[in-house]
Amino acid sequence: MPKSANEAIYNEAIIRSGCRSMDERIRKLCGEMSAMDAAAASEWLMNYAALRSDNYRDAFVLMKCRSWPRAEQTKLANYYLQAVPYASSYPYEVFLSFMSVRSFLSCPDAFIPEAGAYRDLLAYHLVPVLDRVGKSDSDRVLIAEFMGRVRG
Repeated sequence: MPKSANEAIYNEAIIRSGCRSMDERIRKLCGEMSAMDAAAASEWLMNYAALRSDNYRDAFVLMKCRSWPRAEQTKLANYYLQAVPYASSYPYEVFLSFMSVRSFLSCPDAFIPEAGAYRDLLAYHLVPVLDRVGKSDSDRVLIAEFMGRVRG
């Protein structure tokens, strides 16, 4: 399925400006991915940077190189949040750079770790990010409810 003209313009602008600091390999992959429609790009990304693959960390850099419709945002979040908790805030920051708080928080419920130490690690890295992006009262209510579930 061809991508829309607006999506193509947006993705090209991101590649030109936002990817300047990327190495050439990532820049090339970013360009290839932006030439695809969003559904094909998300499938490609999940195959190229599969969980527990050598390319896994590339996913978070590449995700930032294009726009994602809501359905693809959710698909990517549901896939990559299976690896929760992360050892840094960066993956959460990436998702929350293109997802609303409501959309993001609707995804990881199924992946809240059972073990207390993993829940603590999730909270340690996720709470500061959520505090930065949660602007409205409704966002703050959603964040409080979610963190209540995380903290048990």
